[in-house]
Amino acid sequence: MTIENNQSNTGPISDLDEDSSFFEFLLPKHGNNPFNTDQINAIRYDMEKHLRIIAGSGSGKTQTICAKAAYLNMMQNVPEKKIAMITFTNKAAEEMKNRVNEFSNNHKSEIQVATFNGMFRRLYNELKKEFPYINSLGINGDSPDKGEREYTRLLSTMINKCHFAVL
Repeated sequence: MTIENNQSNTGPISDLDEDSSFFEFLLPKHGNNPFNTDQINAIRYDMEKHLRIIAGSGSGKTQTICAKAAYLNMMQNVPEKKIAMITFTNKAAEEMKNRVNEFSNNHKSEIQVATFNGMFRRLYNELKKEFPYINSLGINGDSPDKGEREYTRLLSTMINKCHFAVL
């Protein structure tokens, strides 16, 4: 697994590390296999910067991303409802949800895990509940009551309202 960023390597976790209890908590949930240095760096990575993880299949990408979600919640106090994990397939989303639940304190995490299509469908349905006239908009955004700019503004407002930390 290769992590591309500008942060230095912090190395494996020692007993004196402030995050050691978190990684000990995850150890049995990770098959008693400790995370490697690259995985630890990705889990601890500052979400204010971009991170790209490049790795082959079976290298632990999904495990690392799910541990990152748990780390954000448990160690950095990011509310679960403010974390979204978006993937391409239903199978991948289901696997991620299962792992997030396994890593979570309560085993029923409120972290949003969905496909791109599923997430935007959910946001659109929330938008329609809040603004019922959207149901009358046509495919091209035509409406006798509201123009396309208003529709776009409302959709952008709804998406920004979520303020997700997207993983």
